Parts: sequence; structure tokens; C-alpha cells
Amino acid sequence: MPSIPVILIGAGAGIAPLRGMMQHLDGVRRQRRRIGQNMLVFGCRRRDEDFLYEDEILGHTRDGTLSHLLTAFSREGSEKHYVQDEIRAKATEFLTVLNMGASVYVCGAGDMAAEVRRAIVQVLMKHVGASEEKATRFVDTMRKQGRYMQDVW
Repeated sequence: MPSIPVILIGAGAGIAPLRGMMQHLDGVRRQRRRIGQNMLVFGCRRRDEDFLYEDEILGHTRDGTLSHLLTAFSREGSEKHYVQDEIRAKATEFLTVLNMGASVYVCGAGDMAAEVRRAIVQVLMKHVGASEEKATRFVDTMRKQGRYMQDVW
């Protein structure tokens, strides 16, 4: 159902499958059908060298296909900053979309996906007050319901 919010999380080449999802959402929006609040959390090493499809993605934020865009560029600051760090840093914004019943799609390297899952559990613990067990169970339940999916390598 297109009106269900989605959170798309990818790093590097992980943007490719997510790009197709954004294009689908854009097509639905262009048909004047309702879409949910959608978030992209994207990371790469350097904005000027590795931000694949930057113009297209920024266009999706301007036209309303994406309501939220969080970016992490791991080699631009004095410390590395990855997508999982951006989720922690923007926890309130992330939880706002998640609490709308969002489905989460994670695409990219297996290590990144594991760190993203860990970050989501930590955000639930810190900002919702869930125990680690309860936060982990929440993510596991999302997975069983088909609301937390991974395409990893």
C-alpha cells in the first residue's frame, strides 16, 4: 500500500535497489495517489565523489516523494560518520516515521546492515525507554511481519 511510510537505508551501491523503490513511489505520487512519509538514509564516503544519483534524490525531496533525507559521508569529517550514526543522531526524526507504521528496507553490505539494526535497537532503548530485549523483539517482530527487510551482500 503506497500510503504506508517507508524508511530506505543504504550505503554506497546499496542505493541501487532503493532507487527503484523511490521511482515507484514517485510514479504513485505523479498519479496523484497518496503516499506516506518516506525517509531515505544514505551514506557514502564523499558527497562530491560517491553520492550516486544525488540530483535524482534531491529532486525526490523537492517534489515530496521523500519527506526526509538523512545523509552520512564517512570520509568528510575528522571522524567517520556512517548511516547507523546518522540514525542515532537523528533519532527523533527516525522514530517519527517509524512510529507511523513504516516499513524498513536496508540495502548494502552485511556489516552495515548489522550495524543499522544495532542502531535501531539502541534508538529504541534510549528514546523510547525499551529494554534491549524488548527493542530487539520489536525489530524481530517487524521482520516477521514483513516490515523489516534486508537486501545485503
